[in-house]
This record gives sequence, structure tokens and C-alpha cells, in this order.
Amino acid sequence: SDQQLAYYAARAKGGTGLIISEAVLGTKMSAQFPYTSNLHLYNTSHVAGLAEMVETVHAFGSKMFIQLSVGFGRQGHNPDHLSPPAPSAIPYETDPTLLPQRMLTWISEHPSWVLHPESPLASRSDMPHEMTKEEIHSEIEEYGRSCLLAVMAGFDGIELHAPHGYLEHQFLSPRSNKRTDEYGGSLENRMRFVIECYESARRTIGNAIPIGMRLSGDEHLEDGIHHDELKEVVRTMGEMGIDYLHMSDGSYEATKYFMPEKDATMLDEAARFKSVLPASVPVICVSIHDPRTSS
Repeated sequence: SDQQLAYYAARAKGGTGLIISEAVLGTKMSAQFPYTSNLHLYNTSHVAGLAEMVETVHAFGSKMFIQLSVGFGRQGHNPDHLSPPAPSAIPYETDPTLLPQRMLTWISEHPSWVLHPESPLASRSDMPHEMTKEEIHSEIEEYGRSCLLAVMAGFDGIELHAPHGYLEHQFLSPRSNKRTDEYGGSLENRMRFVIECYESARRTIGNAIPIGMRLSGDEHLEDGIHHDELKEVVRTMGEMGIDYLHMSDGSYEATKYFMPEKDATMLDEAARFKSVLPASVPVICVSIHDPRTSS
């Protein structure tokens, strides 16, 4: 939209060196289950609009990466209440105690919006369906093709978006992944989906542009995936050749961790991730708003 173009243009004009886009849904299936409203990139009709966005950012001297995802999985919403794809048939649920204070304040001022059954903050999502292996393989293949479209649109890099309880994260987490096949169970199996998405991207575009990864430092839910296991995911992805790691934290079920009230809450996790990556792979740590903050 014009509003989005203006938003990114203002930041590029202001001197930002690198802009990473909002989450873009990279498959046709994922686009059926947005969280609210998301950009799409899974066929050539989407390339022109995104190319205009990239060109606008480039015109003001910035680079632009695309945050490309296989979707929200069980966190997604469909107006016809179709069953969203997920590793296992486990619905997403919102716990108000894990929302950031500013969101709770907003909710208190807009109760009718929150209570509406179509709201993404409804306490419970539609029941997801467990993805078949055919669906998994199809999504992985389509993700690779969408990475090629990202190159065609002129993006300077691609970010495999796997934090915050998105589908990639759901496969990693024992909270949302109860599968008994090669995509569930052990950490090695649970990380298979993310690895194969990355391999599909590399197989399609090679080293044409950098490919990084975004990941939560910890799910911060008792039965979720925690930092020690995520360090092993990071170590593996570093060995496979990711070009950078982009930190975040929590999930949509633990929102206060990726919208923290305090500055620099993720630095320790970022340092531990950095310790298992090759020296040449940078770690981007978010939620640092004071440039005097020391790492």
C-alpha cells in the first residue's frame, strides 16, 4: 500500500542502512491463514508490488531484506474458519498474563475488538490439522521457489522467519509438535522442517543473495523449546552456512518476551548464540533502543 511504501521510505531517508521487511507469507497455503494482514510472495503477480517497495528503499540509499515465512501455522486465522496447517492438531491459546502491559492497556480500551470471534487475540484459535508429509514437502518446495521470486523482486537478502510461534517455530517446539514421524520427537527430527526450508532456499538461489534466519532465544513456556535446544539449532544452521542470525524471543503465546518493556533484554541470549556460530556470522540483537547500550 502507499502507507507501507511511505513507512519504509521514511526510514530509508532517515539514514537506516538495512531494512528487514515485515513477515511476508511465502506459500499459497500460508496466505490462507494470516494473523491479521500480511504481504504475500508465492507467485509472479506479487513481484511487481514488492519490487516497487525495494526500489523505493534503494532510492534513499538503504538495503532491504525480505522476512519470508511458511506462515503462522496454528496461529493463523481464516475468515471461513478453515483448519490451519500445523505440525500437530494443537490449537493456539492466548494467556493474558503473558501479554505486554501496553497491549493489555490497549485491550482494556478496546474490549469489543478483542472479544470479536475474528480477532487474532481471541483466546483460542480454530483447531489446526496435522500436516501430511505431502503437505510438508510441498510447502518446503514452494518456499524455495518463492525465494527465487524474492531475488527477482530485487531484495538484497532473505530471512527465514522462524521465531514467535510461526510454523517453522512450531515444528521446533515440543509444545506444538507431537508428531511420531521423522518431523517430530527428537530435536534432530523437530529441526528437520527448518533445515529443509533452508536447503530448499539455497538449492534454488545458491549464493545470489545472503540467507539469514530469525529465531526466538527461548519460547518461555514450560512445555516449549528452550534456549539450550535452540543453541543446537543455531549451531546446526551455522554449520550449514546461514549468513546471519536475527534474534527475537517468546511467541504469540508469550508476547511480552518479544515486545519487552525494558531495553536490551536479549543480549545474553544473543551472546550465547554468537558463541556457537562461525566468527564470520553476525547476530542481530533487537530491542536495543539506546545506542549507548554495551554488548
